[in-house]
Amino acid sequence: MGPGWSLPEDWGVWSESDRVVLYIPVYGNASTIRIEARPFLASTLTGQRVQASVNGKDAGTFLLT
Repeated sequence: MGPGWSLPEDWGVWSESDRVVLYIPVYGNASTIRIEARPFLASTLTGQRVQASVNGKDAGTFLLT
């Protein structure tokens, strides 16, 4: 993991910043990465936007609901 994460808990880990970094080593010719994520939501927060990049290039913006 990179900057912006709290300490891991039994179920997973919280982000502690509005910008976090996740380092994923890729071996061979992998063309797909699957990430399972659960956003923190509340009555006034119905989704969280995630911007992804791979090797510094934009890989898309996703809305977690």
